[in-house]
Amino acid sequence: MLQTINMNKYQHFFYDYFKELSLKEIVEVTSMSEANVKVKLHRARKKLLSIVKKTVEPELINHYGRK
Repeated sequence: MLQTINMNKYQHFFYDYFKELSLKEIVEVTSMSEANVKVKLHRARKKLLSIVKKTVEPELINHYGRK
């Protein structure tokens, strides 16, 4: 699932979730404004949600069924 996420585009997401950096630390590492990092994190979360919905939800529906 994470293979479909371009990690260059979503490096902020990577720093936030996998390296567990704070927002301030991400701002320092990327040299971007706090507002810009927040926007990029929001977009990355939305992208991940859409990927999860496309892959996990159909699998659950097929396994458990939905009426």
